[in-house]
Amino acid sequence: MMGACSSANRDLFPADPELRDIEVHVVSHGWHVGLVLPVDNIFNEIMPSSLHITNGQNFAEFGWGDRDFYMADSPGVWTTIKGGLLPSSSAIHVAAFSNAPEEQFSRLERVTIRLTEDGYRALLKRAESYFSRDDEGDVIELEDGLYADARFYKSPRWYYVPKTSNKWVALLLDEAGVPINTFTAVRSSNVIRQAAKSGAHVKQ
Repeated sequence: MMGACSSANRDLFPADPELRDIEVHVVSHGWHVGLVLPVDNIFNEIMPSSLHITNGQNFAEFGWGDRDFYMADSPGVWTTIKGGLLPSSSAIHVAAFSNAPEEQFSRLERVTIRLTEDGYRALLKRAESYFSRDDEGDVIELEDGLYADARFYKSPRWYYVPKTSNKWVALLLDEAGVPINTFTAVRSSNVIRQAAKSGAHVKQ
């Protein structure tokens, strides 16, 4: 549900950062934000094994959005309007890389947030539920992604405003217990501003 700031999972995010030991990163790409996750044992346990990520890649950035707009080299006016006003098919973008996030996204505004293991598990389970599966249970790859070692994957969810890519990241953070108002998290700047209250903010 795309509601306001909830408290159902708030016990997953203790006030003392020393009790939280898994770093995730919210990265601003301008019109949308991505969520960078460590590829660790918990990640490998919960996320689909059919993702293209290999053992040599330490991080994966996730994004979700309107399929036609997200995957287009140069989306036209109709694609932009359709993605904003009409329910449309969606896709998940997963970019895998080995560099530390502060190196991979050194020129971008970002926020580093520390989660508990239980919070991270909850976040991953929510993200995993957005993948479509084939008859064998594997995720469905659509085409190569935008940067790094990236792929687009099919998602069964409908995309429409205000159910945006930025709100999706806010929902994942909320699932991990991070205090964030998902109702107002429509623009990337709002997600960054809210995330900064719970993490380390780097402006560029």
